[in-house]
Amino acid sequence: MKRKLMEKLRTRLGMALVFAMGIPQASAQDANNDHSVEEISEPNVTQTLTKEQFDAIKLHMQQVRMLEYAGDPSFENASMLLSLVPTPKNMMYRAGFFSRVLQQHEGRLHELLEKAEKEPNYPLLGPSLSQGNQWIHRYMLCIAEWLANTEESNKEAFEALDYDPTMKGYLRISPTTERPDFTHLEALENGPEEAIVLDMAWGAYDATRDSKILASFLLCASRETPPQQGVRFWGKQDDRDRSDTSMLKERHFDLPAMAAKWSLQSRAEQDADFATLVDQLLKTLPPDAQERYKKPLPKLDSGESQYDPNGRK
Repeated sequence: MKRKLMEKLRTRLGMALVFAMGIPQASAQDANNDHSVEEISEPNVTQTLTKEQFDAIKLHMQQVRMLEYAGDPSFENASMLLSLVPTPKNMMYRAGFFSRVLQQHEGRLHELLEKAEKEPNYPLLGPSLSQGNQWIHRYMLCIAEWLANTEESNKEAFEALDYDPTMKGYLRISPTTERPDFTHLEALENGPEEAIVLDMAWGAYDATRDSKILASFLLCASRETPPQQGVRFWGKQDDRDRSDTSMLKERHFDLPAMAAKWSLQSRAEQDADFATLVDQLLKTLPPDAQERYKKPLPKLDSGESQYDPNGRK
């Protein structure tokens, strides 16, 4: 990730503090550097963040640091990031991210965890392992170890699952469970649960900048899916409760392809270098795939379908 993007993200954080909470810009800039206080102040002006606002800032700063990791995949950087406890919403993204971190530091898993546990808890980055929700971190780490698929990580993952029956029942991972292939996302089955795999794949990409993962996102976003394999939606949410079924309109969507396209285009809007990279990869695809990728995303609540009645897009 280019340095100017990191500066842009930090600037965006400062401007968000200025406009959303009325904090003077100098104080907002201080928020990027001060790791010791929740109260940000200037002479004669004091603004105290709500817990929700402060949690949002912490998650933003964590993401900035994770996006910087690929430029400095050092052991020290890895341990600092691993000390940060995930939330249920970003657990799968981080599992994908740390699966590649563990591969990069193969053979040093115990050393990495020991160092992570000793990392300080900075308010604008934390909480740390010693003060966070331990179960969320254990579950995330177990998935990351399983995804990493090294001799060391597999041993640790399955020992953790055998030790914790609750986690084993929740994750449902066994030695025979097939691991997702982040370089062939176009092969994903069509279903809303596949978004989990896309989240993990983005984490793996951000840790490595692996062009094969990015190319597979593009292949997924531009794939051709027969209508009979599309996920079905009724015309309106309330329609399924009506007795007159003649009023129902069945619509078909390829949800993984839509999610992959949305995430690619959203990132491209925020980063010109990323947009250029996607455009270069897009030109390597067949013309019909390029056309599918460039088509606007259909809206699930608009009544339209991704496919026409005859099965053509």
